[in-house]
Amino acid sequence: MRFPAVALATLSLLIVMTDARAQTPAGPQATPVEVQKVGIAPIVDALRAIGTLRADQSIIVRSEVPGVIVKMGFVESMPVMRGQLLIKLDDTIARAEVQQAEAALNLAQRNYDRASELARTGAGATRARDEAQAAFENTRAALALARARLEKTTINAPFAGLAGLRKVDLGAYITVGQDLLSLDAVDLMMVDFTVPERYLRFLAPDNRIQIEADALPGQIFDGKITALNPRIDPDGRSLAVRAQVPNPQGMLKPGMFVRVEIVVAQRDNAVVIPEQAIVPSGDRVTVYRIVDGKSVLTPIKLGLRSFGKVEVVDGLKEGDTIVTAGQLKVQDGGAVRILSPAPAAGG
Repeated sequence: MRFPAVALATLSLLIVMTDARAQTPAGPQATPVEVQKVGIAPIVDALRAIGTLRADQSIIVRSEVPGVIVKMGFVESMPVMRGQLLIKLDDTIARAEVQQAEAALNLAQRNYDRASELARTGAGATRARDEAQAAFENTRAALALARARLEKTTINAPFAGLAGLRKVDLGAYITVGQDLLSLDAVDLMMVDFTVPERYLRFLAPDNRIQIEADALPGQIFDGKITALNPRIDPDGRSLAVRAQVPNPQGMLKPGMFVRVEIVVAQRDNAVVIPEQAIVPSGDRVTVYRIVDGKSVLTPIKLGLRSFGKVEVVDGLKEGDTIVTAGQLKVQDGGAVRILSPAPAAGG
């Protein structure tokens, strides 16, 4: 069967066009990326550290004299007032020693008076008067010592605070220096922590701080710096800092582990982007900005950083669209396909 010449020519043209179309390379495909609009938001630069709480005043109550406990004037873990009785020891012997010393002092006083009168009239030696005076002074000192020992049999609270767990029982014989109980003033807590020395210029007494304890999730407590160690630790190049934190409800406990935050800088209306949008480029910091469906490598200058966000002080403005995911496959000037626009960083 023979085809007309016109039909053969048309078929040949179609084959040539199909082959040409098959050999033509396809255009570049758009790179899928995730984007976000640049927003305006407040941002803070905060210094974070780990610290340990301790009471503003904290002691272990001990006795300066031995004896038998005859009374306890506190309840464990309950508040005590300043001057309140904590421990009372048997003072029978101490009182007898005071009475004995008082009697000896009276006798020494009379002997001294007689010796002085005799020395004045010339009937007695000056040496006898001096010896009587020395004896009088010794017995007076002995009386003061006996009274001091008597006072030591009563242990009162030196400051208001919370009584700890007692370590002795009523009727127990205690020795000098034995632990009896702890006493902590917890209305005001102290927190000690260290920071790198490079933050020294940001710190000063009365700087505000915030602390959070793992044992009290979601609870934030405000405080202030009270002292900076005048020495830098030469081993760790760190600075020891002490701060006060009010504790009126008694939620914070001595020895508690806390996280400390100090705001060293703050701006209320900053151009903010997510930190993952940053693309290092040599000695520059850049981002990919979306312009007319294409990516544009844009140098930027950074400011404050906080919780995965960074401030841009130059290079971007509010409303710009930047790439936040997929930067590794993006080329400057290349076409992009937006997958899922995200809200602005400040939103």
